[in-house]
Order: sequence, then structure tokens, then C-alpha cells
Amino acid sequence: MDALSPTSKYEKVVFMKGAQIGGTEAGNNWIGYIIDQAPGPMLVVQPTVEMGKRWSKGRLAPLIEDTPCLRNKVEDPRSRDSGNTVQSKEFPGGHCYHRSKLGSWPSILFCSVFVLRIFFKAPPPVV
Repeated sequence: MDALSPTSKYEKVVFMKGAQIGGTEAGNNWIGYIIDQAPGPMLVVQPTVEMGKRWSKGRLAPLIEDTPCLRNKVEDPRSRDSGNTVQSKEFPGGHCYHRSKLGSWPSILFCSVFVLRIFFKAPPPVV
């Protein structure tokens, strides 16, 4: 986790692992850290559109709702124009967009509109 810190000398971290050992959860914790301690523009890429929606609703939303320091920084999704949707979470100093590798990303339009400092690519599903 130290290598993912903004003070780390590393610009790219590759995490090679076996299936079901907590890699995605480590990534989720890193995303929470970014929102709370080192805000900036972030892109999370999921293998499929459906997996992206499931991750956003089942993992990221509960992380934000259950963590007081994050809940205070990301508005309630039920409020109008909150900046908190299934595909985007806005917070002071940054935002987290998630896209699908096979669906809506990469697109030249998306890449030309947003400056990204943080990139997290979720692993493909194990079959």
C-alpha cells in the first residue's frame, strides 16, 4: 500500500495475485484513501459494463456510506445533481469515474475531456 501513496517514488504499481485473495478490496481501500487523503481525478476500469455497475453499487457505494470520512465528502446519491451516480463519484478536489474496458472506454472523447491522475484496472473475471 505504501507504493500507492502520493509520496511514493513509483508511478506505476502492478499487483500480480491469485484469485480471491483480496486484490479488489485492496484497490477499494486505495480508492477510499484517495477520496479522503489525496483527492484527484481517478478512473476505474472494470472488465464489463455489468461488473462495473455491480462494483459501483455493491462495493464502492457501501464503502462510501459506511465510512464517515468518505460519507462526508461524497454527496448522497438521492439528492438532485449530487455528482454521485453509478458511473461517477465527485468529491472535494477530485472525482472517480468508472468505465468498462469492453463498453464505453476507451473513447477518444472521454480521454480528451478528463485529465486523470489515478488509474485502477480491475482484474478480469475468473472462469
